[in-house]
Amino acid sequence: MILVGTLLIGLATVVLLTSTIQLCLTILGERIDDADTRCPPFRETPLSRFILLVPAHDEGADIADTVGNLRSLDYPPSLVRTIVVADNCTDSTGLFARRAGAEVWVRVDSERLGKGFALAWALESVTRTQHDAVVVLDADTIADPNLLRVLDDELRKDEEAKRTVAYQVRYRFHAEGHAWASNASINAKDLEHRSVHHPRMALGLPVVLQGNGFCLPKSVLKAVPWRADSIAEDMEYTLDLMMHRIAVRYIDRVSISARLPALAAHCSSQRIRWAKGNLHLLFTRLSPLAYRALRFRDTFAMHGALLLLCNSRVTTAYALIFTFGGLILAPPAFRAAIVSLIGLSAAAQAAILIATRSSRDHSALEEMKYATRIASAQWQALVHLRQRVWTRTER
Repeated sequence: MILVGTLLIGLATVVLLTSTIQLCLTILGERIDDADTRCPPFRETPLSRFILLVPAHDEGADIADTVGNLRSLDYPPSLVRTIVVADNCTDSTGLFARRAGAEVWVRVDSERLGKGFALAWALESVTRTQHDAVVVLDADTIADPNLLRVLDDELRKDEEAKRTVAYQVRYRFHAEGHAWASNASINAKDLEHRSVHHPRMALGLPVVLQGNGFCLPKSVLKAVPWRADSIAEDMEYTLDLMMHRIAVRYIDRVSISARLPALAAHCSSQRIRWAKGNLHLLFTRLSPLAYRALRFRDTFAMHGALLLLCNSRVTTAYALIFTFGGLILAPPAFRAAIVSLIGLSAAAQAAILIATRSSRDHSALEEMKYATRIASAQWQALVHLRQRVWTRTER
């Protein structure tokens, strides 16, 4: 029983640490302004050579618009290659992409399914080409016109300073129509920017790759080849980078926007897949990162562990509930300490809700419906954690 009490106190302490970090970032995010994107200080002559890599599985409905947008970016065409990876497609994705002006690489592999495998296959070939960086974009994405000008500026500044970093630009959602689920997802994504990524950027802390709108310099890919093939390949590769002491920097003066699925049910399937992948990484990668951080005082491993722990407030809430439920198993001598830790964590989570309420423009009912849907997705992901099969999100 003493062991149970000790474990519960340890879990409650971790939950309090996570809640405190989330609260501090939220408060900071509510007090700092977004970057001024109107007149970024570009260099006169862009020099960086980019490959725009678009993995696409049965995306014939969107791919032409995406390629058209990428080919119209404010950047010298001679320095850009747009490559669409037609991955196990059963429609005319490759044909539409080629007609729109993209280079098309066709991948057929019935056993290795998913975006992570497609990226590993493509990036292995890309590393042998003449380029300075690869920008990965989803097939339903529209980018700001100055995307590559901003990335060129960042690349050259870091090259001059001899820094090796990866980049994640601001990631937005857009939707056709005004369904409550879409509006709630858009607001949640904006809130994630304000209360997670933007304050981390202001503090000079690393962020997580978000699967869309990230840039990998050639030096990064050489140091850490892409091996991430899970259903949360973005988080997996982020942790791989952290283990090699390479950070992901957030860039908020330029953004990309992906179209949300039309139906709420399709959004749910996407959320379940994301949650399942991240929970799997939490259970398998947290211990090695924490050990390395404590044993070798590795700050990069520490940041990787904190990124995993703080990735979702819903996961934190579930851990809080689990700890509270475990009180019945704890010895009486431990209960007061556990209750105190739980109370402080709950207060921190309540403070986060209060701090962000004024900046949300949707009703409390919509907010409750969205929170219920996210909590349900997290629960289904936990129940079916062993089923890690990639499935395409319907648009």
